[in-house]
Amino acid sequence: EKQEHIYLIYDLGGGTFDVSLLKMTEGVFEVLATGGNSALGGDDMDRQIMGWLLKQAELDPKQLTAQQRTHIARQAEAYKQALTHKDSVSVTLDVAGTQWQGVLTAEDLVQIVDPITRRTLSTCEPISISRSLMRSSWWVVLPACLWYKKLLNNSLIKNRCLI
Repeated sequence: EKQEHIYLIYDLGGGTFDVSLLKMTEGVFEVLATGGNSALGGDDMDRQIMGWLLKQAELDPKQLTAQQRTHIARQAEAYKQALTHKDSVSVTLDVAGTQWQGVLTAEDLVQIVDPITRRTLSTCEPISISRSLMRSSWWVVLPACLWYKKLLNNSLIKNRCLI
């Protein structure tokens, strides 16, 4: 009997979200379905984190220069990346005469980006709930990132993540 496995590839890149459903039979992959959202990506997460940082520091983004907003956006991305291998990261904002320090945890990040996550999962559902998926052993392949598993911890993929 041929050994078959189904993989759901979840790729939330910088500017796009892509999801693919693949079947592997005897070492050969077959694409069963693809989907995604070209207007949704990791940049959207960075903007959510930036909004959280500004709120914590009680800063109005309208009062900041473009250069200051760009600097905070880069910080947001760096904090997200730091949480790839850590449960928490110290965060600092020093802009427009305001200084703020705090901690951003992986759990905080999950809450901050929840609206983005929900949008990605709605894209995944039609692909992952196919009949072939229900009959086969299947796995979700995610980036090597600690907070991704927390991010996607729902009934559809719980305990099926390959990181």
